[in-house]
This record gives sequence, structure tokens and C-alpha cells, in this order.
Amino acid sequence: MIKLESIMYGLRFPGGWMFSFVQERKAAAALESLAPDAPSNVASAPPVERAAALIVCNALLLRASAAYGRLVLEAPTRLDPSVAAEAVCHLVDIRLRMEASTQALDGRAEADPAVAAFRWEMLANEVATLTLGAALNPEAARAMRRCWHSMWLARRARDEAVRAMTAYAKAYSADPIPAINGRRATEDMLRKLGGTLPPMFRPRPKKAAGKPGK
Repeated sequence: MIKLESIMYGLRFPGGWMFSFVQERKAAAALESLAPDAPSNVASAPPVERAAALIVCNALLLRASAAYGRLVLEAPTRLDPSVAAEAVCHLVDIRLRMEASTQALDGRAEADPAVAAFRWEMLANEVATLTLGAALNPEAARAMRRCWHSMWLARRARDEAVRAMTAYAKAYSADPIPAINGRRATEDMLRKLGGTLPPMFRPRPKKAAGKPGK
């Protein structure tokens, strides 16, 4: 029995900020590979999968922000290149482990919750990788914005996505998203993550009239 969350969420973002040319090359190659096709991959996914991917991707960025700081959520294009490369390599390693686990899905029915979970987690991994790598590659930055837009358009399928994620969690005794600040997922948390975007995409509040900026 496959437990995807042990692969997707079992590794912690290291947060060591140790830069190496090996990491730089690995991150660059991953972004160059993902950026051209990721927007169409996300846009063509069914709304429920996109809505679930939105939930997972929001959770992944919250988890990453604990290791790398608020810029992950607010302005990933301004991340230090060494930080971005480390974060991208971490997600690439997770993706490779997930791809290596696909044999466990062979022969399973399309209705099996693990099949759907694999799809939305792979989508979320792609978008999170592009987001954390936006500081390293302008094409990755453009691609990640298109991906987030496609996921956001599917937010009306949030409730159905939450039901699907809950079904997966019950069927496989799995966590549908990584724990956030030590808190395991609840249905209310999943709904909240499925109806929001990271601060980088939110309009900045206007300053009150008559109050000069600091």
C-alpha cells in the first residue's frame, strides 16, 4: 500500500542555506525542464485536481516559509539564489521519489483515492518548485504565475477537493497536507487553504489618506 504523504511530506525543508554549484546546476536543470510544460499541465487538469493542488501548494509554501522566511510567500523572486537553489533541489528530490513510487499504483482503479492523490501532489510539487525557483529563472517565474492562476480558477471545486482529500486520508491513514506549525490538517484548514492565495498575489492595502508612509 502506497502512502504518498511519507514521501511528499516526510522530508523537512533543511533551511541550511548551504550553496553549492551542484545545487545550482541541479536547480537550473529542473526549472528549465518544468517551466515550458507546467502551465499547460496544470490548466488541463480537472478542476478537482487543481483545487486540491492549490490546497497542497499553499501548505508546502507555508512549510517552506518556516525554513526560508516570509519571502517565500511574499516575494519569492527576491529569494537569495542559494536559498532558492536549496529549496528547489529539496522539492526535486521529493518529486523523484514520488515518480519512483508509481509502480505501487499499477493496476489500481481510477477511483482509488491514491491515484487522484498522486496526481494532485505531483501538480503541487511542480508549482511549488517553480515558485521557489522564481528567483533563479525568469521563465519559471512567469510559468508559476500562470499555474497559480489556473489553480485559483478551480477554487469553486474546493469542497469536492476537500472531500476527495479526506477520503484519501481515511483510506490510507495519511495526512493530505504537511503539518503546519505542528498542526495536522482538519477539514476547516483544507477549506481555508483552498480559498486563498499567497500574499505575493494579493493586492497591497492602500495607505490611509493623510497618513504619510514611514
